Amino acid sequence: TGVADRTPMMVLPDAIDFMKRVGADRALAESQRLCKYLCDRLENIGLHRAGPTHPKLTSTLAIFELDPELAGSLRIRLWDEYRILCPVTRCAGRFYLRVSLAWYYTEAMLDRLVDAMTIEIKRANPQRDVA
Repeated sequence: TGVADRTPMMVLPDAIDFMKRVGADRALAESQRLCKYLCDRLENIGLHRAGPTHPKLTSTLAIFELDPELAGSLRIRLWDEYRILCPVTRCAGRFYLRVSLAWYYTEAMLDRLVDAMTIEIKRANPQRDVA
């Protein structure tokens, strides 16, 4: 197949050792905390969660339904204008913003996404009041 990037395989032992030191339970708890933080912030600017909201059913994946006028080229704009890599998917004619939270993310990283989404919501619908 040609050239392959061997870096992930080379650092895997170090990554496993680091995860053992952090602890899987601690990493999961931090990912869940960050997921709640992001969901609260995105709901505050008017996005609607597409996934479960009950604490026993939530995970570390935040999914929000997007208006079609917002979703169009959102993934490209998030990268080109804000350097945020975030999937925008389509399923059964609906559009979704999907954020997979990892324990090593920071609130500041998530705040950048919320700030970008606030701008993009206003851009897609200038009459909409966004907090």
